[in-house]
Amino acid sequence: MRQYVPLVMGLSFFMETLDLKMITTVIPTISKSLNVSPIHLKYVLIAYFIGLMSFVSIGAWVSKRVGATRTFFIGICFFMVGTLTAGVTINIYTLVFSRFIQGVGGALMGPIARSMMLKHSPSSMHATLMSYYTIPAAVGSMLGPVVAGAVVTFVSWRCVFFINLPISILVLWMAKKTFPKDEGKQIHSFDFKGFILLNAFILLLLILLESLDVFWMHTMYMIALIIAVIGVLAMFLYYLTTMKNSLFDVNLIYDQSFLPLCCAGLIFSIAISASTFLMPLFFQLGLGFSPLSSGTLLMAFGVGVVLGRVINPEGIDALGVKFWSLLNAFLGVLSFWGLSQMNQQAYGPLVLLLYVQGQVAAILITNIAIMMFKNTPSHLITQASGVYELQKRLGAVIGVSLAGFVFGVVQSMLDVRTFSSITVYHQLFKGVAILVVCAMLFLLSYRQSDRTSLNELK
Repeated sequence: MRQYVPLVMGLSFFMETLDLKMITTVIPTISKSLNVSPIHLKYVLIAYFIGLMSFVSIGAWVSKRVGATRTFFIGICFFMVGTLTAGVTINIYTLVFSRFIQGVGGALMGPIARSMMLKHSPSSMHATLMSYYTIPAAVGSMLGPVVAGAVVTFVSWRCVFFINLPISILVLWMAKKTFPKDEGKQIHSFDFKGFILLNAFILLLLILLESLDVFWMHTMYMIALIIAVIGVLAMFLYYLTTMKNSLFDVNLIYDQSFLPLCCAGLIFSIAISASTFLMPLFFQLGLGFSPLSSGTLLMAFGVGVVLGRVINPEGIDALGVKFWSLLNAFLGVLSFWGLSQMNQQAYGPLVLLLYVQGQVAAILITNIAIMMFKNTPSHLITQASGVYELQKRLGAVIGVSLAGFVFGVVQSMLDVRTFSSITVYHQLFKGVAILVVCAMLFLLSYRQSDRTSLNELK
């Protein structure tokens, strides 16, 4: 039965990705139903990522203490509770809280599933596994928008959440039947100081990002917040270097390419999350597509994600992981810039641009992980996976928050008060293209010959 373990893990990724893509597609509809601004619904996305970031470090510790299998079960249960409460929500506040609960579940599922796969496979297979293992998630990315568009058109946006309940039950049942029975072990006590510092940094960063909308002209207030964010981050990093059993193993920092790759992944996550938040608004409010038509268009992005996962191993073999990644990043820059030139309902060009963006997203996210994990020893895989997940979700929070803030700034600069101005979206997509260029600069710093072997730090 253990040969079905990758299938169960893939289904869990499918469920998470399907949920995220469906919600981003129905944001304009939810805003009308709950009578809130579409920009304010960014908190529905942010809450999920905050739950992921806050508890991803706990997941690594809990998996060692009670076992990876039990931790995965707990994560599924949290996700199911959040899904159910989100579907019956009465206002934006309960919806945001439900999404946070879903994020906690995702924090206990995602990194655990990835680490279980990497621990039980040779390093030579990691590139192939990281590509094919996430194909179910790519399928969720492809189906999510069109399923959400159909559900909103013919039923209700609340059913978008209920769709994941039977999938969650199936994953829970299959995991119970197939997962190995691992027992926890006595390990060091949980690093509460590191946990508090990490979450203080996340909280202050979120306050800073959300304060941009109101206080960005108040120089002293913003300077004080920036100093506080940098100060807490410095305290957290110093704490990691001085404590033996800290939240994340400091040996990860000694890899000469780990931090630059983290920065590349962070910036690219900011770009992708910002565009993911903006595209349904652009298509439905800017170009006038219906939710179903918008979802069908966004399906092209999912198709690009699926095919990107499939062709990635061949691309790495033919060109090398660095050059192949840079080539796709350049295609991403061109596609986002092309999206900034679209001003009418032109299906053909939009489908092509979205496909390219999906392929680029799949390949870069996968390859950054491959480069980060290449020399990571098995005893650091879980923590490295946690760091990887943390930088991805941190980028998602920053991306959605910045998209909302910059949207308001561009509206003010152009003296526009509606969400239907195409010019505003054009400027934002140009900004996304510039972010991808910045990520490329960090990828250029990656040199295979310069990597310090972390196996020497055991």
